[in-house]
Amino acid sequence: AVVGHGKPGSARTTKPWSIPIFIMARSKSVLAIVPLFACLSNLVAPTQAVLTAKDTGPQLVIANDRLYAAVNKTTGAIQNLLLDGQDLLGAPGYTNPTPGGATGNGASGLGPYLDCYCTPSGFYTPGHLAPRYQLINGTDSSKTPYGGIVMSETYPATGQVLEQYWFLREGETGLHTFSRLYYHNKTTPFLRNLQEFRTLFRPNTALWTDLSTNEKQHAPLPSKNATDKQVTVQDATWYLGNTPDDAYVQQEGDYFTKYTFQDTWSRAEEILFMIPRQRTIRSQ
Repeated sequence: AVVGHGKPGSARTTKPWSIPIFIMARSKSVLAIVPLFACLSNLVAPTQAVLTAKDTGPQLVIANDRLYAAVNKTTGAIQNLLLDGQDLLGAPGYTNPTPGGATGNGASGLGPYLDCYCTPSGFYTPGHLAPRYQLINGTDSSKTPYGGIVMSETYPATGQVLEQYWFLREGETGLHTFSRLYYHNKTTPFLRNLQEFRTLFRPNTALWTDLSTNEKQHAPLPSKNATDKQVTVQDATWYLGNTPDDAYVQQEGDYFTKYTFQDTWSRAEEILFMIPRQRTIRSQ
């Protein structure tokens, strides 16, 4: 993927977005650690869609005639995400987690979902213990119908409440996601361990091929051959010099870390993600 910052209005969107950043990705082991603190949002072309928000029993679904998203009630994560019938997640996968590794809780083929390093034991993914769900239907100030799903779970040991929100508006082909944490515990105060609070997107499909931050910082993801021979050198950082002919090594360098493709941006800026066939997805 060729992805990078663009000038306001340079991307063909229905609104004058600024500072676009594009992304395509392939590797589940590497992409697994790339936190997308963002949402899947407006695509390039305007559409007319019929909004649906429903409870199917095992899942909560928000969908229109182009985008379909389903949250699994037992995991608190989106497990089905389709755009124009194209599966964006792939089949569920699992890799045994390793210290400092890319797999997190080992799961792939899901997201966006909430994850944090915020409990006494460290990492925690809400939605597995006793999640509470709310299905929302409404109309916004522009008279546009929308649907939403809210997942809320209380961490028993501390009383921390973690919430994830997913919203879809009629006429749009992407999700708006929000995360929330609140806490009040006079008897057992605990806030010092709030180190990471993030939305993760962990596909398990060859659809995603490249990462890019701006016009200067972009590269293909390491190949499976490179990741099979990688050496963990520190937390979420790998040495790929054992495969010098790999496209990532040739273009970017001998090391890969989730921080390689970070960039600075302000509240006024937008981040854009691109997937194949020129579909552009906005997040903010």
